[in-house]
Amino acid sequence: MSKLMQAFIKKTQVDRGSKGAEGSSMPQRLPERRRPEVRTGKQKDQPKRKEVEHGKRAGKAAPMRASPSAKQSSRGHGALRRSVLDKDEDHDEAKNRRKRFTLPKKGLEVTLPLTITVDGLAKLLGVQNSHLMRKMANIGMDKLANDYLLTNEEAAEIALEYEVVPIIPDSTGPELYPRKIPEDMSVHPLRPPVVTIMGHVDHGKTTLLDTLRNSSITAGEAGGITQHIGAFSVQLKSGQAITFLDTPGHAAFSAMRARGANATDIVVLVVAADDGVMPQAIQHALDADVPILVSSNKCDKHGVDPSRIKDELLKYGIQTEDLGGDIQAVEISALKGTGVEELSESIVTLAEILDLRAEVDIPAQGTVIESQIERGRGNVASVLIKRGTLKVGDIIVAGTAWCKVRSMADDRGNSVKEAGPASAVEIMGWKEIPKAGDMVLQAENEGQAKSVVDSRVEKRKNKDKLAAVAAMNVQRRETHERDVNERFDERALRKAVWEYHNGLRDSYPEPPAPKAAHSKDGGKAAADAAAGTQL
Repeated sequence: MSKLMQAFIKKTQVDRGSKGAEGSSMPQRLPERRRPEVRTGKQKDQPKRKEVEHGKRAGKAAPMRASPSAKQSSRGHGALRRSVLDKDEDHDEAKNRRKRFTLPKKGLEVTLPLTITVDGLAKLLGVQNSHLMRKMANIGMDKLANDYLLTNEEAAEIALEYEVVPIIPDSTGPELYPRKIPEDMSVHPLRPPVVTIMGHVDHGKTTLLDTLRNSSITAGEAGGITQHIGAFSVQLKSGQAITFLDTPGHAAFSAMRARGANATDIVVLVVAADDGVMPQAIQHALDADVPILVSSNKCDKHGVDPSRIKDELLKYGIQTEDLGGDIQAVEISALKGTGVEELSESIVTLAEILDLRAEVDIPAQGTVIESQIERGRGNVASVLIKRGTLKVGDIIVAGTAWCKVRSMADDRGNSVKEAGPASAVEIMGWKEIPKAGDMVLQAENEGQAKSVVDSRVEKRKNKDKLAAVAAMNVQRRETHERDVNERFDERALRKAVWEYHNGLRDSYPEPPAPKAAHSKDGGKAAADAAAGTQL
């Protein structure tokens, strides 16, 4: 050791001894507890820095005591380091907080399935469920639960709130559409009128049709009630042709009656003079929204007053010509044939006023009147051609069924090769049975017909899925509400028990009554019923 170093050590020891003697009366300052060092994840991988390196230079000599100025410098350096570490921690926490509420990028394209849960949509958009539910509440949606199912349209509306671009896969597929009606129909030929006979049960509808077409349908009926909607063409003595649709008169067949009225041009309302007006038949005639002719039947009976029928019709807004209106009223006896010819002339006159025309040189368009499976003939459907001309061998589509026309027959069973506007024919060759009321459209070929049917089947499945989603949401909403009510009742009971044990209540609280069974099972049954109705 050099002399200079020995002198320095001796002087340092003298200074410490003098300071200790001077401050012996003062309380000795306890050494500061060193704050444990806090390191971030990044600092763990870095090598530990050495604060004092001159000890290594001094070899194996005893460590030197730092001066007060050196201590202050060391403490200042540690405080600065701790403040830097604290700032790093705050920065990382703020960064994580910002990351937690990250919104999707504006203009991001998101493909949406047919249905998706709220939780699934939140994951698809990359947002928190609570944030998504707040967005839903802002736009008026009440499906505020993670397991609620959303349609792709509802999901797209929510996605637009985040300024992203929702993409709904195109599920339209190939389709057939009727041709637009020309503005000038005067260049096209006239067609026979389509007339629907409406009336209450046993008021004489079928007897009237039997008299008009001179055939015996009445004898073939079961119990006096027509079982299916029938379409028949009638050739009058004047040469005019009229196509009649026979809708059932019983109230149980109201849906079939409505379908028949939608395909008609004129409604003949048959009212029995000895029975009076029935509201059901009147309502269906008005719902058809077409011109009406009133036929007072059974006027040959003794003591009946046909004028009473006209007065009763005024209650329903039907004003006949005798009372200053524009609706013709004809008194007939369908059984004896009295007044039937006059009724036919009235129908023809009204058809001339309506100027009914149709194109004959376009693909066929019509309506299914009835369909059934017949032994030896297979699937058969009665079709009313409204526009165009249908020929044997043509390809047609009705709903989710298609057909290559194998043969056609009129109402008398005669085979026909083609059917024009307002013709009623039975068509054989259907791959499936179409439903009454389905629109019939002609396709170019079998490939187009099959693709259209497949597309419609897929659409129907999607519609059924959406109906099931609605029913499921109803059931889940009821379950959530029941759970919330049960938790509320449980908390209220615990509070009441606590009040009793602390002397705040005189009697022990009674547990709440169990909920009705329909709250759980009935909700499911209601949902199933709703799904069945919509399907």
